[in-house]
Amino acid sequence: MKAVAGALLALALALLPVRATAQPAARSQFFTTSDGVRLHYLERGTGQAVVFIPGWTMPARIWERQLDALGRRYRVIAIDPRNQGQSGRTTEGNFPERRATDVKELIDHLGAAPAVVAGWSLGVREALTYVRLFGTRTLRGLILVDGQVWTPPSESSRHANATFIHDVQTRRAAVTPDFVKRMFATPQDEAYLAGLARDSQAVPTSAAVAMLADLYLENDMRDVLASIDVPVLAIMRAGHALQATTVKERLPAAETEIFERAGHALFVDEADRFNRRVDAFLSAIAARAPEPR
Repeated sequence: MKAVAGALLALALALLPVRATAQPAARSQFFTTSDGVRLHYLERGTGQAVVFIPGWTMPARIWERQLDALGRRYRVIAIDPRNQGQSGRTTEGNFPERRATDVKELIDHLGAAPAVVAGWSLGVREALTYVRLFGTRTLRGLILVDGQVWTPPSESSRHANATFIHDVQTRRAAVTPDFVKRMFATPQDEAYLAGLARDSQAVPTSAAVAMLADLYLENDMRDVLASIDVPVLAIMRAGHALQATTVKERLPAAETEIFERAGHALFVDEADRFNRRVDAFLSAIAARAPEPR
């Protein structure tokens, strides 16, 4: 019995170093933009920097599965854009050019250039606006996740957009939980959905509407695609297949993939598949050129 007990104790002690060297959790940090807004971001890992931009009214923590998985091999950064998550509230700068500038200033603040920028939903617009404003000198690649590059105008889309903006202004508490739930095609924990709904509603209504109005009034980014000279990966759900086609038409070298069974938040619905695809994309980039220090 003593021999068995001794063996068990030795095994337990042998496991301690493994636990002690476990990957640390994402760090929660802040920086201040050039126009005085305090922005929050999460950061994990080392190596090639990848900056994830969440969609309309969503927090940085929606990228938690990417921070966890990809943060084991890369320096993964998820930003809370102004007015979202734990970032400062402001009536100013709720348009793509300022929000793209915030991303650029975060990359500069962290000394993370050249970075890969990954935008989801509204974040696609902001990632492409980054290129329009600053070019690709500070980028090693772009990842466009289920967002609009260009949508042909129609009466039905105009009506749907106007209705949603009106609902956000007049009955936000009623429509937000449904908006959040419809982002997913797979069942999600109710507490998780309720938390995202609270985060969404915490964004000032004036800012939320300003972001939507800008997106709905001008969403043609096709000219930017033709100017991109870094690798691009576009991952879309089946309902946004037109967006992947548009990317490929304007940028034949781009990689595209459709997640047929996923919802809008496809990186949550099919996190493992998404992470593997992004990992392969980043590995291919690293093979082309040395990683930054």
